[in-house]
Amino acid sequence: MGGAPPVGYRIENRQLHINLDEAPIAEVIFDWYLKLGSVRALKQELDVKNIRSPKRVSQKGKHSGGKNFSRGALYSTLRNPVYIGQIKRPMDVVVLKLCVILTKVTPCSSNTSTSFEKSISDRVRRSIL
Repeated sequence: MGGAPPVGYRIENRQLHINLDEAPIAEVIFDWYLKLGSVRALKQELDVKNIRSPKRVSQKGKHSGGKNFSRGALYSTLRNPVYIGQIKRPMDVVVLKLCVILTKVTPCSSNTSTSFEKSISDRVRRSIL
């Protein structure tokens, strides 16, 4: 795995693990997007609440993050299949056995979900796949 990990995750031994400090940011992004209905409104709300991208330091010591989310970064986050336990490869989508941040989107322990959870699941899956 190369590059920066998705918001809410950290890379350890070339595997994704939930970063408990950042996971609430990812949850807020998805929750607010579903409530507000657009990325433009989501970005405005994140800016007003001063919620910024996570600060990162690369292996080479380069600092990044700590800035307002761009609309492009929000679109990428919302379309990233890792949040529902999948990873997109060039020709297919692979289901992963990893901890997902968005348990409302894909309940881990049962196939039953509330209508709210189903609507989240449907909207997020359509945007990802």
